[in-house]
Amino acid sequence: MKIKIIVAVLVILILCLGVAVYANNNTKTSKVLFFSEVEQEDRNVTKSNMPKKTIINGAEEVQLEYKESKYDNDIYVSNKKDEYIYKNDNLIGFIKKVDDEINVTRMNSESAQEIANTFLQENIDESDKYELTSSNYITSYAEYSFVYNNKLNGIDTNDTVKINVNNNGEVVSFSNFNQGVFEKFSGVKVNMEIIEKEIIDSIKNKYGKDYVDSEIIYSFFNIVNDKLVLQVNVSIEVANQVSSSVLDTIIYELNWLYN
Repeated sequence: MKIKIIVAVLVILILCLGVAVYANNNTKTSKVLFFSEVEQEDRNVTKSNMPKKTIINGAEEVQLEYKESKYDNDIYVSNKKDEYIYKNDNLIGFIKKVDDEINVTRMNSESAQEIANTFLQENIDESDKYELTSSNYITSYAEYSFVYNNKLNGIDTNDTVKINVNNNGEVVSFSNFNQGVFEKFSGVKVNMEIIEKEIIDSIKNKYGKDYVDSEIIYSFFNIVNDKLVLQVNVSIEVANQVSSSVLDTIIYELNWLYN
């Protein structure tokens, strides 16, 4: 039997150096740091005396044993090795064991999406706030993957719902680790044109004469160390490097907008 492993991560880790840009409200200057220098709180723990949980799966009563905790999320496992993820006793995700022999006869993509949409509506509060942002078929697992995003003022956030549906029409994994965490920032307005200019200027300053060009690939709101940030992935063309292209991650802190 093989088991897919979900890692509940609140920050996207890129295997390269990153830059953190921090904005100051009064001076409008930015402090540039390597991403690796941005201290992250260690929230991986093992709790003691955690009670068992019982869930209903169809007509079956399933007992869950506590396994570990990551990023404030408690992970439980069933006797079938399915993993269930809880936050404050609320189920925010699960991943079911995958058999070696799986149904590779691909089901209709529209039917798979309808199953995912129904699961979203039945299990997520205010599901109408989430819009489908990506869908693809994972050949190695013979599953469809659907990602829904709860945007903040038109910009993607890390409040996503991920639902995987196999060719038997079963939801085999689901996650929604950050449901509603950005609602308190609904009044925050950002000028992307100004922010992108500051980011590009900082990149030029970092790479100096080796800088050739850069392109912002993707931006989204995230929470880092309990602070609202704009996380930006940038592709940078540089000279005199082993590779002519570098991928950098920039964290642009926005707490000065709401404090």
